[in-house]
Amino acid sequence: MDVEAKEANKVMMYTTTTRRGPSLGMLIGLLALVALTSACAGNAKNRKMSDLNTSVRGYHTALRLGRYYEASRYLAPAEQQEFIGGYEELGEDFEIVEIEPKVVSLGQDGATAWSETEIRWFRLPDMTVHKDEIRATWKFSEDSNSWYIEDRSIKPNKKRKKRSPLPGVYASRDKKEDEEKAAAEGLKPESDDSDPENDEQPDE
Repeated sequence: MDVEAKEANKVMMYTTTTRRGPSLGMLIGLLALVALTSACAGNAKNRKMSDLNTSVRGYHTALRLGRYYEASRYLAPAEQQEFIGGYEELGEDFEIVEIEPKVVSLGQDGATAWSETEIRWFRLPDMTVHKDEIRATWKFSEDSNSWYIEDRSIKPNKKRKKRSPLPGVYASRDKKEDEEKAAAEGLKPESDDSDPENDEQPDE
């Protein structure tokens, strides 16, 4: 093949490749970029899940040991003082026997999560151990790069005539609405001047 024929063949190959789309090398590069992006996103989600599990364990450990100030640091700032005050009001007669995490799940957005926990407790002089199932909503703060509890709710217990004494734990964020729901389910709402342990029935 003479020189002119070779040059014409090169031009034809270039034109054909250009018309058909990106070259094999470009496709490989794009696939590698997509894989790298997916890997980075997966690693970021794994890190958040790991941080979430660490926060859930830290909160429950502090709560179990009665370190309420330490446990309050896992709550939104606006909730911390009420949380500490509530446990101080319960006093030394109140003790958590066991905390058993059931579920920890991360939302699709990577910034919202949920934990479901079973808490067993008693309050002297009654040695009856009661059980509450708590669901907590966690939020990720970009400012502090950490997880905190935004909301806690309790699964209604029909064996108990009054709600749990656990501070800040309601069936909703509004106490009145919580009491209305409790009344509708046959539970007796707790009044502000009553003892949380009175008229309770033991849990199995």
